[in-house]
Amino acid sequence: MNDNGKALFSIQKFLILSTKLNPNTMKYISDSYAYAWSVGIYPIFNNGEWHVSVKDYFDIPEEKTIKVMKYLDEEWLKDTCYSFYEIENYFTDYRRGTDIDRWDLICILRYIYLCDKFDDNFWSCLLRNGGGPAEANGITRKFEPEYDIDLA
Repeated sequence: MNDNGKALFSIQKFLILSTKLNPNTMKYISDSYAYAWSVGIYPIFNNGEWHVSVKDYFDIPEEKTIKVMKYLDEEWLKDTCYSFYEIENYFTDYRRGTDIDRWDLICILRYIYLCDKFDDNFWSCLLRNGGGPAEANGITRKFEPEYDIDLA
């Protein structure tokens, strides 16, 4: 059976990421928006219509990002400082019934970082030595389209 929505999603993803990779047009797509499309996270913090009509085709749906953001925001407002492992443990506790795995959490946190949410203290606490796996260390690195975008 043909899925026109999936085809539209794939075309939009290719066009958005190609625009970001082109030095003449890259300024028209924000780093956070390009990252979201590249890893398949629904871009809840970015304005625009491009992603709304294909909402159901993102690998990491809006609800997961909202769940993580809401929890982190509540804790941040209390000045609570958590490491990556502590946040991961919270979301992978089967008793909470969440379906957020390590990769989803890394992608969500990187997207939140690229959207310039939270302060430096939050991010340094999250990534303090020994507080997370090696793959989490890239959450706060500078976005580089040629490295961060995969058109495949």
